[in-house]
Amino acid sequence: MKSISRHIMAAITAAAAIISVAQPAAADVSPNWPTSCQSKAILQNGKWQFVLNFDTATAVSCIASKTSNGTLTFSQQQCDVVGAVDVAGGTATFNGGYIRCALNPPGAGVGSFGQFTVFARADVQSFGSAVNDNPVVVHPNVSLYLPRENLSPYIDMSSSFNGVLRNTKSVATTAVMHSYLAEYLCPSSCQRYHLVDGSARQSFVEANKVAFDKNANAIYIGFDPATGKLFKGKIDLIVVDPQGRDNCC
Repeated sequence: MKSISRHIMAAITAAAAIISVAQPAAADVSPNWPTSCQSKAILQNGKWQFVLNFDTATAVSCIASKTSNGTLTFSQQQCDVVGAVDVAGGTATFNGGYIRCALNPPGAGVGSFGQFTVFARADVQSFGSAVNDNPVVVHPNVSLYLPRENLSPYIDMSSSFNGVLRNTKSVATTAVMHSYLAEYLCPSSCQRYHLVDGSARQSFVEANKVAFDKNANAIYIGFDPATGKLFKGKIDLIVVDPQGRDNCC
């Protein structure tokens, strides 16, 4: 299992400098969770999280959820691996292929979320400087991209919530795995934050809470079906979580 507690605490510490929100104390992930579901510290009652951690021999995703009375359930599913993607040693290497997973969280219809996070640990090796190049996570409602200028070692970060794409320039460098966290918080007014390796890089004022369709949808890793663009590089963890910074990642 990957240990990412240091990333959780670093992201909490850095982002807390931007906005003050009361946070519960972190706790260790239960060792009884299935391997493909382990990712983080806390899962609140009535909440869920999507995890793809590549800690099994194949790309198996997990939705962990808790009912309002604390009953914990896990839904694991084999994802479709399309083209040149190699999963080994807890990492997926993308070289012209992508992964497609089903995302069917508890509930139905479009929910309104005042907290939402999309997290990835990735090493970008491809080029593409448009704000929607190098797709890492693509879902109809939330997405994460890591553009990179041609011949440049610097990586940008873009996220999409509610169909609004925001971009932050030169957040990281290539040839190393970095942690990218796009976070949406609405304690009163709404703001979006981009964090890299636990450091807050930019914040954006937003108009509305995150609208997320809880009906079954596909989530793509390393591919944007709307543009046909692909990601090249390595990814070792994806988390999609409507819970906010006290949980992720």
